[in-house]
Amino acid sequence: MFKNYTKPTFHVYSSFTNKKGGIMDFVKNSRFVLVVSLGFLVIVGYYMVRGSGPYDPVKVSLDASMPVGVANATRTMYVIMFDAGSTGSRIHAYEFVKDNVNNKIDLKDELFEHVKPGLSSYADDAKAGAESLRTLVEKAKKYIPQDQWASTPQALKATAGLRLLEKHKADNILNEVRDFMRRQPFQSVENVVEIMGGTDEGVYSWFTINFLKGHLANIATTAGVIDLGGGSVQVTFIPREGSDTKKTAPKSHLHRVPVMKRDVDLYTHSYLGLGLMSARMQIFGRDPDAKSPTQSTSNELHSPCIAPAIETEWEFQGNKFTVRGTDDSNSFELCYKAARAVVVKHKVFSPVEIRKDRPFNLISYFFDKAADAGLIDEEKGGHLTLEDFSKAAAKLCANHDAKRPFLCMDLSYITALLRDGWRFEERTQFSLEKKIKGIETAWTLGAAYQLL
Repeated sequence: MFKNYTKPTFHVYSSFTNKKGGIMDFVKNSRFVLVVSLGFLVIVGYYMVRGSGPYDPVKVSLDASMPVGVANATRTMYVIMFDAGSTGSRIHAYEFVKDNVNNKIDLKDELFEHVKPGLSSYADDAKAGAESLRTLVEKAKKYIPQDQWASTPQALKATAGLRLLEKHKADNILNEVRDFMRRQPFQSVENVVEIMGGTDEGVYSWFTINFLKGHLANIATTAGVIDLGGGSVQVTFIPREGSDTKKTAPKSHLHRVPVMKRDVDLYTHSYLGLGLMSARMQIFGRDPDAKSPTQSTSNELHSPCIAPAIETEWEFQGNKFTVRGTDDSNSFELCYKAARAVVVKHKVFSPVEIRKDRPFNLISYFFDKAADAGLIDEEKGGHLTLEDFSKAAAKLCANHDAKRPFLCMDLSYITALLRDGWRFEERTQFSLEKKIKGIETAWTLGAAYQLL
């Protein structure tokens, strides 16, 4: 039923929980101590499922060692993880402190910076795409002490934006970025640059949220996570015992991952094409996979989701479009109908158990659009129901915000995705947080742990 992984289970000690609170287990390798007489090897095992996207991620080594018996009982370490998304590139530089005496690892701080556009916008100029990361690298150099550069692992994982490109163009970009990163003073790990599978992206996001909330010490308390990116959306949660999910869900959605000395059965699936920006293109009646406008399509986009008086520019996958409303704009019903058609076309699987009374965190564009609409605090976040999204969409479609011309469309799509996709009930309450304990709620934290 579930994909099995015959790999050891593990924990990580976390300063957020003051007890076992992650998914690693640092265990003494006494045999190594006897042979080498210098310390012991601590084995870290965060074993993720392989991705189901067009480009499956490659397995990486997950062993890490910590010296013991030295004068300095703690050691500060850094990890750099680049998130090459469809709308921009982001750098997350994490500062960890390893306690070599107590076999403890704490997440202390994070540097976060971003640039636009995303790498997929450089489909015809791969070198320029690689150079777009230089600003982020310079930020990392200022954040990380120079004497730590050579020992700081770095990696870049690209998501849906590059998955949607033609393979040869995506490969050209990846090769240029790979060369660029290997010229930097940081440690380039194996598979330093790769397109990440959507399944891994979902599991990493689930790990990040539940690690930061301290839920991994007690699996029963974990929350589900839905991550809305620009090109894809992922949903991940632990099916309840006795639920029908394990029987009715497609086998490709079910994975067994070792967590806290137990095998955890995770439901996770990524829908390529249902990210917010890809959905916009489809609401406009266009194919998000189309590489450029043709004579038959032109570079003009029209939708009842855009106010009649508004004319604005929008760029998608390196192509620039002029966006206008229609004569029948200012209608939530028409906008919602177009958004719903996109969701229905992708045939989203809806596990019955998630439709009511299941804690879920909505992250990424869910948070951004809710904040843009004034539904939550931009810093603190908040809680919203499906009904809150629906009412806000109807209000904005009737009274468009010229400064945010896409907000009617985006909120209508979010409403359709939650209601007609996963069929959540109207009063289902979701948590929306940009940061937890000062750390960005992004999949990158889960990926970074592999590099320790």
